[in-house]
Order: sequence, then C-alpha cells, then structure tokens
Amino acid sequence: MRRPEDPTWLDDDVIGACNRLGWPRPRDAQMEVLEAIFTKRQLIAVLPTSAGKSGCYQIPALARPGLVVVVSPLVALMADQVERLKEHGVAAFQLNSHCSVTEKRNALSAISEGKADLVYMSPERMQGIDKTFFGKSKVQMFAIDEAHCISEWGHDFRPAYLRIGAFIAKLSKSLGDVQTIALTATATGEVIDEIAKVLHIEEEAVRIIKTPDRPNITYGVAGFQTSLVRMIDNARTVIDDPLPCLVYGSTRKTVEAASVVLERAGYKADFYHAGMSKEDRTRVQNSFIHGEIEVLSATCAFGMGIDHAGIRSVIHLEMPTSLEAYMQESGRAGRDGAQSVAICRATTDTLETAAGLTSLAWPTPKKVREFWHALQPEFRSLPGKWEGEGKVQKTCAELSIDLSIDERQVAACLRILDMEGFLKVVPYQDRPVVVKLLSSHKNLKGRKQREVLDNLERHSDLDGEIKGSVAFFSNVIGVDLAFLRKLNARQALRFQWVDKCQMIERLRDDAVADFNEDRIKSIRARSLMRIESCKDYIKFKVSTCRRDYLLRYFGDMTGGSSLGRCCQHCP
Repeated sequence: MRRPEDPTWLDDDVIGACNRLGWPRPRDAQMEVLEAIFTKRQLIAVLPTSAGKSGCYQIPALARPGLVVVVSPLVALMADQVERLKEHGVAAFQLNSHCSVTEKRNALSAISEGKADLVYMSPERMQGIDKTFFGKSKVQMFAIDEAHCISEWGHDFRPAYLRIGAFIAKLSKSLGDVQTIALTATATGEVIDEIAKVLHIEEEAVRIIKTPDRPNITYGVAGFQTSLVRMIDNARTVIDDPLPCLVYGSTRKTVEAASVVLERAGYKADFYHAGMSKEDRTRVQNSFIHGEIEVLSATCAFGMGIDHAGIRSVIHLEMPTSLEAYMQESGRAGRDGAQSVAICRATTDTLETAAGLTSLAWPTPKKVREFWHALQPEFRSLPGKWEGEGKVQKTCAELSIDLSIDERQVAACLRILDMEGFLKVVPYQDRPVVVKLLSSHKNLKGRKQREVLDNLERHSDLDGEIKGSVAFFSNVIGVDLAFLRKLNARQALRFQWVDKCQMIERLRDDAVADFNEDRIKSIRARSLMRIESCKDYIKFKVSTCRRDYLLRYFGDMTGGSSLGRCCQHCP
C-alpha cells in the first residue's frame, strides 16, 4: 500500500514492478533517480555500490511499456543480471559473443515480436543494429551502465563507448523519443562532464551525485610484504568475523596461488577468473554466495553485479591503478550495511610498472606522427582476403616487425589515430562476410540446419548471395560464423570472411597526422596522476585519514573522519 507522502509517480505499477523483482518498494537511494526517469528526463547518476543501480532501469522496464536497452561492459555482468531477472519471470535477454545460436535466436525473436522487457548488449555490439533490429518493440530507454567507461578520463576507458551518443542520436530519429540515462558508481567531475558530452545529454538534464562514502567500511593498508593470511588476521582485529572474504589479485596465476595458500591455512577457499569455463565460474560463484566458500580469490572479472550482500572483508593483494577501481572493488564489502573491512597491500612496485605502461599507452605526438608516416606504404599493399586501396589486414605484431616499432607502441598509436579520425580499427562485429548458398534447406537433414539455411535463403539475392557484417549475420539473421562453418563443411554454402587478424581502414590521406596534441598530453598526464593518487593513498601521504582522502578525490568535501573509520588514522 502506498503511503500518503509517496510521490505520484510511485504508483501501483511501480510497486508491482518492485514486488516482481523481490523488493517491497524502491530503495531510498533509488528514489531520486526513479523520479527523474518517471518524469521522462534524461539523467546521469553516480550511486555508490550497493545503492541498487540496476534497479533504476529494471523497475521502469516492468512498470512502463516498451523495451529497455542496457549497454553493459562485461559479459559476466550481463549474464548474472539476465539469469536473476529470468528467475523472477522477466523477459530479459543478452546478446554477446558468449551466447549460443539458440540464445541469440530466442533473443532476436522476442525483440522482433515485442515480447522482451530488457536486452543487454556491449557498446561494440550496438554498432551493428538499426531500426529493423527492434521489429515490433518500442524502445523506451537506453541505459548506459558503468558509464565511466565512456570517458577517456575514466579508469576503464572503452573506445567503443565514444560512439554510443552519436549512435543513439541517429537511432532515436527513427525510433522516436527515447530516454537516455547513464549510471555508474564512481566518477569525478571531469568524468561526469565527459559522459554528458559523449551521450549528448543537455545541461538541463538531471545530475544525481551521491557520496561514494560507505561509513560501515573500515579502510586500511598493509605493508607490501604482509602475507595474505596475516591480512585476514588484521581484518579480524577490526571486526569479529571477516568472513566471507573476497581477495582480489591482478593475474590468474596470483589468484590461483592465493587459493592454495588459503587452503593450507585451513580456510574453505577457491579461485575465480575469466580463464575458467563458464560452468566452473558459475559453480564457484554459487558456492561463494551460498556460504560454501569462506575466502574467494579472484581477478576483477568477479564482482560486478554479483548479488552477495554479506561479504565482510575485501582484500587487495595489489593496489589497483586508480582510486575509482579501488572504490568499486572495495565497495563490495558490507553491501548489507553491517561493519566490514577493506585492506590493500602497499604494492608501489606494481604502480611504478603501471606508470611505465601508461607512457607506452599514450605516446608523444611526435611518435604518433612518425608511426602515421611509416604506416602509409601499408595502405598501398593489398594482402589477404580483404583487399582495397586504403585498407590493410595485419596484426600489431606483424606491423611491429614490418615497421620496426615496439608492438605496444603500435597498438597505442593505432588507438590514438582511431580516436582522432585518421583511421578505423575495424571492430570484429563490423568485419565483412559473404555467403554463397549452394543448396536448398530442403536437402538438409538436421532441423536446426534446415531452419538456418531457410532463414539465409530469405535474405539472399537472386544469385543466392548474402553480404553483410559479422554483426548483421549474428544480430539480424541470428546465426554465428561457427555454425556457418558447419554448413560450409556440409557443402550447403560457401562463405568468406576476414579472420580475427586486425583490420585497419584509412579514413584520411593526410601526409601529416595533424591532431590535437594537448588532448593526448592531458590524457597521459591524467592517467599518471591517477596512479600518483594511488601511491599517495598507500604511502600515508594523506591529511587526516584515508577515507577523507578518498572522498576528497571524488569531490565530496564532507570529510570522512566524521562518517566512518580508517585503520591507521581514525580513532
């Protein structure tokens, strides 16, 4: 039942959507965001971990007619949310490289028939769709999750996110008035401004910036030689029981080794990383959530969107290279509001290494121009299957050998020249595919094979050819290249496509790469400054306490010492 003070938008449909998702009503942290959404305003919202960001687009998906398209950066995040939504009877789907042909076809069918509530996809995947992709579905909202990835100032920059705003603007002309919202847990003022610019969110749009502070978390730093077991013991001096505990390591080898150490120390332990099979990841994740694992060591592949509110401690074996990443990961402790601990090891050596890699990742403008000059003869060659003036198909390793330039420098220069519009590193989803049908679907025995070939026949021209991108075959026709290979082996068709070798297309034939030097210099300087901020955090170069330092970094001047505790400096 609604309370008298409830706003008018909090009607029975909204309450019903919450109930369907397993909540009695929206959380307090969601109310301001949902008010902006239900009054049909664009918004950027920065909500701390555990505030319920995903509910801010899941509730409207069920309370209002129309499809919600969620742009998400991680396959694991998509899979976890879709699985939980389906448990509540929600028509949610995902489209990514890990989906089977059946999953893709079910998703495409539901979207085309207007029967889907939510669809999750990566920004790279979005580039291959148009109005026809949605069929009978009316799109009500584009929700950009983990929106800090949009910004070149963000800690997890994804170049494909830069194209989202232009893509949505173009798509909205044919789809009608579509609401756009951007959500993240950590963002500085610079990142928020960049998000607004890229997504074409006007100045009058709503900006909801909540403090990232989690007063129930006690922060601490351990010496770089402190053992993992000792760090857990240190957590036990702050709270009675630091279990369940989530341990973050930077590499797969590190987290596997940590699991062995923990088991020898008597803990029920296991590890989790992206190199494991889907079945093993699901098994470990469920075991941790259900309390069968006391300490889980994992890479950053674990955690985003994982619904485990009772983690008591988060331990970092290495300090992340940005305070944004550290706040995201340490914030997975104490999502239920109970007292928790976050401790990181003072690993300045890894930060020094990161600083060196940053210099390689953002080379000087002079090096970028030298690379552009050296690359020109490559555009005049016609290697491989993807031929044409101004195009080249070579890996970074091959270009490194041909041009006598460090491979990491090659990748960095290509990224910058792509950002500045001199060339295009063609995404996998945009790579061309040509299919020639050699048989009728009636001649095939397998039901699935007949269905796929029948679908291909409906898209072919009079010569039995279908031309399109990888995304076209996957998103529109609903078949991936792996299945085309099977049909090719059965001589039902013949297809040509460019393999996963890097593809580069020249967009400008300028003799000199004349681009904005200040922009590149500022990105490089900002990246190094983020690393320096992490060094300051672990080297005790803070004024009062680490909590205060973290909050001031994110522009929250309320001061942390009055809100919570810090192991070293606060009483």
